[in-house]
Order: sequence, then structure tokens, then C-alpha cells
Amino acid sequence: MEHLASADLLVSFNGIGFDIPALEGYTGLTLPEIPHYDILAEIWKTAGKKVKGYRLTEVGGRTVGREKTGTGEHAPVLFAQGRWGELVDYCLGDVWITKDLFNFILENGYVLSPEGDEFYLEKPELEEPFI
Repeated sequence: MEHLASADLLVSFNGIGFDIPALEGYTGLTLPEIPHYDILAEIWKTAGKKVKGYRLTEVGGRTVGREKTGTGEHAPVLFAQGRWGELVDYCLGDVWITKDLFNFILENGYVLSPEGDEFYLEKPELEEPFI
């Protein structure tokens, strides 16, 4: 949590709705207000509502050609079974897709919709290029 709190910009895909509450519940710590760009929240904001067809694996597959290696429902099973390598691989895959999507959005301004159309999102203000 300290590492996240030190970020200039936190980038996530459903971090507002899932990851941050899960981390706060698990650690008992509250993440302070920091700049946060949540790709899924931006999709829903642009759409004006929650819409189907925008899971990370779907958006990643359509937009940057990268899909998830598993499902979020499987992650607790991997944890409970002590299958740490598979769990880390799964989590790193999500991070990689999110990074690629974010960089694509910065460069192009959109993700691809379920119909294959360009779905433009508000881009964050950055002081320096993002890596």
C-alpha cells in the first residue's frame, strides 16, 4: 500500500470497483487520495453507464491483441492451493495488459468497442511521458 501511495499516477482496470477495496480490506490500510486513471471507469463514464463487452480480456484482446491467462474467480483457488507461480503469472499478465492498454490510450485516445469501433476515452494529464 505504501508503494501504491507513492505513485505519481495509479493506473488500473477496475481498480476503483475491485482492486483498491480488496487491497484495503486485506491490509486494513486505506489508500490516500492519489491521481488514479481507471480504464474501466473511463469506459463507463464515456458510455454513460455500465455496459457489457468491456472486461479486461475483451478490451485487451480487441485493442492490443493481449488476453488474460485465466479468470479472477480462479485466483483465490490458486492462492488457497499455494500455486504461487501460477498466481503471480496470472497477476503479472493483468498488469501487462493494463500497461499496454494505457499506453495505447495515451497514444491513440481510444479502445476498441465490441463492434470493433474506436471508443474514445478522456486521457489523463501527464507531466512526463509514461513508461
